[in-house]
Amino acid sequence: MPCPAPCPLSGRQDLSPSTPALPPGLADRGGWLSDTRRFVLVHCVTFSDAAKASAPGGRMTQFQRLVCLANSRKGGGRCVAGVLVDSGEWVRPVSARINHEISRQERQYKDGSDPRVLDIIDVPLLHHQPSCYQSENWLLDPRSHWQRAGRAEWSQLLTMEQHPDSLWINGHSTPGRLNDRIPIEETETLPDSLKLIRVSRITLRAPTPRAGSDDAKRPLDAVFRHAGRLYIMRVTDPEYEQPHVNNPRRVHELGESFVTVSLGEEFKGYAYKLAASITERARIEAGSKT
Repeated sequence: MPCPAPCPLSGRQDLSPSTPALPPGLADRGGWLSDTRRFVLVHCVTFSDAAKASAPGGRMTQFQRLVCLANSRKGGGRCVAGVLVDSGEWVRPVSARINHEISRQERQYKDGSDPRVLDIIDVPLLHHQPSCYQSENWLLDPRSHWQRAGRAEWSQLLTMEQHPDSLWINGHSTPGRLNDRIPIEETETLPDSLKLIRVSRITLRAPTPRAGSDDAKRPLDAVFRHAGRLYIMRVTDPEYEQPHVNNPRRVHELGESFVTVSLGEEFKGYAYKLAASITERARIEAGSKT
């Protein structure tokens, strides 16, 4: 089903040359972005020789630095998303394929390793390519390697936390879940499709195995409250999905965590809310995500 209508994108900033300003709340956080912002000014905004990569169709490649906040499963590839360090805007790099998933080859670092949540990454982008409510989409340059520039910490996540009154539109649920989908015709006025929220606790719930079923394909659900509402939605974070689905325990309790919630592309008349990434405070402070 095609998009119901072009989404209004008023107010969205372009990534073309300009004088970047730090987002509110970041300037007084200890200067962790100072070197990063300097890199963006020199290598991205002014298009230095190092950043002038030849791209398909003669389009200019822009290396943009972001904090990776999701590297989630999407079909045979991944959906990667993050927040730009110089503006605080969300960016979702997408491929030119029909489902926009990113292959391992397209997203890997030069050493062949895969980006991880909280990596600070320089990503090669060609141009803004919004798709309905997914206003954050940017077409990536598949010929250039992604570059790891560092790691973010819990304190940096706090500066990027969002406080929406609700996760878009509620009141529509799949069997066994709650507030996890939106009829596609109601998405026309939605301005975005990514949120970074913090929850005090989260429950991961794996379904009871069925005779003859393929455990690897069974979904894992996240149960949490945000702004006074209960949500139950599918988890697509591979760092949690497979370990917990294959664990004999069916329920797993996590403490304070950040959740990257993504509104996926239309599927059978609905846009589904997905827990694309879970970042536990306890794991970060224990050093298990470094």
